[in-house]
Amino acid sequence: MSRSLIFANRRRVLAAGAAAGALAATAPLRQALAQDAGGLPGVLRILVGSTGAGPDILARLLADRLRTARGWNVIVENRLGAGGRIAIDATKDAPPDGLTMMVVSIELLTLYPLVFNKLNYDSFKDFVPVSGITSSPYALAINAKSDYRDLAGLVAWLKANPKSSAWGTPGIGTPQQFLGHMLGRDAGMEFRHVAYKGGAPAMQDLMGGQIPCIITSYATAAGQARAGAIRILAHSAQSRLRSAPEIPTFAELGYKSLVAEGDFIIAAQSRAPAEITRRVSEAIVADVRSDSFRAAVEKLGQEPLPAPPAEVAERMRRNHALWATVVKATNFKAIEE
Repeated sequence: MSRSLIFANRRRVLAAGAAAGALAATAPLRQALAQDAGGLPGVLRILVGSTGAGPDILARLLADRLRTARGWNVIVENRLGAGGRIAIDATKDAPPDGLTMMVVSIELLTLYPLVFNKLNYDSFKDFVPVSGITSSPYALAINAKSDYRDLAGLVAWLKANPKSSAWGTPGIGTPQQFLGHMLGRDAGMEFRHVAYKGGAPAMQDLMGGQIPCIITSYATAAGQARAGAIRILAHSAQSRLRSAPEIPTFAELGYKSLVAEGDFIIAAQSRAPAEITRRVSEAIVADVRSDSFRAAVEKLGQEPLPAPPAEVAERMRRNHALWATVVKATNFKAIEE
C-alpha cells in the first residue's frame, strides 16, 4: 500500500472518530433541545392492569395518538392481577424518572383504600394525577328478552319476587356492589348481591337468563346494548349522556343518591420530575379535547374528560369522600388480602 493511501485512510479514521466524539459530546444538548421542543428523554411506558378492557383500550388509543402527533416513543404494558393492584404497585416501584405512568380507574385509588385492609400504596401520597381521560357511569342492565321496559317495572317485579331479587356485579368491594346496596335501600327492598370474578361472566349470566339484572360499567354494557342482547334501564351519571340521550339517570328516576361516574385517568409517581408530568399532561389534555378523540371514545360508551392535574385531584377527593360515606352506611367488612 502506498504511503499516500495509508495517510488518506488515517485521515478518514481520525475524521470519523472526531465526528463520533462530537456527536457524543452534543448528546446532552440534543436531548435538551428535544425536551425544549416538547419531547421526552426516553420511552414513555404506560401500565394498565387489564387486557382488552377499558383501561387497556384507552391506553393504546392514547399511545397511538401521542406517537403520531408528538413523535414520542410510547409503549403500553399489561400488568395483570389483583384487580389492577399489580399495575399500581409496578408504577409506584418503577425508577423515579417520570417515564412510567398508568391508566387507571379512579376508584382503584379512591375506593380500594376503603375496602382492602392491606395495600402496598397510598393513593394520595405515592401518586400524582397527570390528566383525565374519560368519564363513564355505571349502568343497570337487563336481558333484552325481559318484560320490563323501565326501572320502575323491574323494581316492582323484584319486590314481588324476593327469592329472585338479585343483582350481579364484577366483584366484592366494587363500586357496582355499593350502588346495588344503595338501590335496594332506596327502593325499600331486599336485593341479594351476586359477586362474579369480573364483568364478563356477569354479563354472560345476564344474557343467559341466570340472573335478572346486573350493575356494570356503562362502557361494558353499551356494546351489548347496541347489539340488542341487553337493555340499559338507567345509569349513574349526573345527566343524560350525549351519546345515549334516551337512557335516563338514576337520579331523575328518584334515586338521588345513585350518582357516581367512573373516571379513567393517567397518573404518575409522586417522585416523578414535575417537568415530565407537565409535558405529558399538556399533551394528553390537548388530545382529549379534540373532536376526533371524542368521536373515538363515544363509540366505547364514554365521555372525554380533558381535566388537568388540579381538577383530577379534586375529583379524587370528592370520589373518596363519596365512597367513604357509602361504605360506612353499608357496614362493609374490609377485605383481607
